[in-house]
Amino acid sequence: MEQIVHIEGQLSWDCAQSRESGKWIGVCEALRLTVQADSYRELDAAIEDGLQLLFADLVRAGDLSDFLKEHGWRAHDPVVIARSPRQLRFSIPHSKKRVALHDLEAAVC
Repeated sequence: MEQIVHIEGQLSWDCAQSRESGKWIGVCEALRLTVQADSYRELDAAIEDGLQLLFADLVRAGDLSDFLKEHGWRAHDPVVIARSPRQLRFSIPHSKKRVALHDLEAAVC
């Protein structure tokens, strides 16, 4: 059974569309994470997938607690962290903001 891990924190994603490829790019500076999708609507799924992979990797490496502390965040139910990452689903509030492509260039390049 899947367990949802609610993380107290807030993420902001800057998003822009590439003129060359037409793809949407999302950058979260706090996580140093960049994702891309074919449409703005699909960017939500790419962001969600990126977050799930990041947090699952942190659980596997045993680094989730330290990572959360470094960012000033915490999990509502730390006991579930001992479970297999495949049994966990992570939830953290986040927002998207459309920006000009040149505002993302440093993060993407």
